Formats: sequence, C-alpha cells, structure tokens
Amino acid sequence: MKVIEAKYRKKKRLINRMNKAKVAAEAVMANDSLTPLTKGRELNKLYSKARSGSKEPRKKLVVMKSHASGAPRSKTGRKFKVVDRRLKKDVR
Repeated sequence: MKVIEAKYRKKKRLINRMNKAKVAAEAVMANDSLTPLTKGRELNKLYSKARSGSKEPRKKLVVMKSHASGAPRSKTGRKFKVVDRRLKKDVR
C-alpha cells in the first residue's frame, strides 16, 4: 500500500509541474517578440525541466548512535543525517 501511495504522490507532483509548465508555455507562445525557433527552444527547455523535477542534493546518511560525540558538524545547512543501522536499511 505504501508503494502505491508513493507512486501516486510522485505522479501528482509531475502533473502539477507539467501544469505550471503549460501556463509558462502559453506565456511564451503569446510573446510576439520571439522568433518561432526561439519559442521552440524555450518550450523544450520548460517541458524538459518540468519532466526531470528538482535535483536537490540528498542528505548524506551517517551511521552511528545518536548520542555519539563524533557526529559530523556542518556550518552551512544540514548536509548529514545521523541514523542507526536499521534506519539506513529502511531508507531507499
């Protein structure tokens, strides 16, 4: 059941991104100052970006007990997540 729900959420996000790209594409097509070749390139760029989604860097999982003193520290944002052995195996 979890897998089906996750696939549904993923598909829903894709549909939302494509709808936003469609609105942006209509704005590009309404722009008369662009040549047809430029319009085509812009549309291709919009839709390919919408299909691929966002490429956010994932947090690196560090396996250790949460109360250990050797946890990695990061000054800019959280780049690490401290997990135990079992949690790392659950994360896909």
